Amino acid sequence: MRLVTGLLAATTLVLSMTANADISWQNDIENATGYIDAEGREWLPAGTGGLPLGTDPIQAMSAQCNVLTGWCGNQWNSLHWASESDVAQMIAEVTGQPLPPIGTFSNNGAGAIALEVGLGSTMFIQGNSFDTGVTRDGYAMNVAVKTQFGAPYTVTGAGTYEVFQCTSTCNDPEFTAMGWVAVPEPSTLAVMAVGVGAVFLVRRRKTARS
Repeated sequence: MRLVTGLLAATTLVLSMTANADISWQNDIENATGYIDAEGREWLPAGTGGLPLGTDPIQAMSAQCNVLTGWCGNQWNSLHWASESDVAQMIAEVTGQPLPPIGTFSNNGAGAIALEVGLGSTMFIQGNSFDTGVTRDGYAMNVAVKTQFGAPYTVTGAGTYEVFQCTSTCNDPEFTAMGWVAVPEPSTLAVMAVGVGAVFLVRRRKTARS
């Protein structure tokens, strides 16, 4: 009985920590629908990025996140502000090509489209859709996918992407932040499932006794 009670308490703690993952300025990061990479990181959709429209991304993220570790709030809330190396790893995985040198464009249209398919876009200017986001160590990613100038703005197949070192442009409110949330490992889900089963057994025994 003590084992079941302890397991139930641990499961309840895990569930409560998961439930408290929201931060006031996030757009429901627990239900992120961005790209999930091989490392189990689910990247925040660029269109929301967890930041309200018009917010300075560096100012907002620096106020909530540890610039050295990337953790925002504490380790249990899952949100993590990405570093340039995180972004480079993700780009290489999505596009199938290593990130070009900092400050240089890749004209890999298929790669740019794949990035926007997985991460979304932060803005649209007739003829281009953009995905822009800053990292915690002073870099920014910019993805541009070419479209036709008239509606329905069909993607042409051309596009570019780059990572560059931040200047004052990284404070532009049209940028978002490059962030990800951890996807629960199968072992964590298994523990939670066991906990739910324990709750069911305890309730069943109480019902049987009464």
